[in-house]
Amino acid sequence: MPLFEFRCNDCHVEFEALCRDTRAEGLACPTCGGGAPERLISRFAVSRQLSPCGTSGSDKPMAGGCGFNPATGGCGRCAS
Repeated sequence: MPLFEFRCNDCHVEFEALCRDTRAEGLACPTCGGGAPERLISRFAVSRQLSPCGTSGSDKPMAGGCGFNPATGGCGRCAS
């Protein structure tokens, strides 16, 4: 079952719940017991590997910025 995020309309606490579908039928807030919580748009994180000087290997080097080369794993402009 997928994990969905909800917000209680009574106490405004955000919580996660496993549900068969996107409807929150019969779902109650774990904090106050309020019914009919609002489903939220899930947030997710995307991580990118950073070069030694803190820029992503996919970033285009700016003038005076990092010269990280993802093919070699090195940077031509900083000490690493």
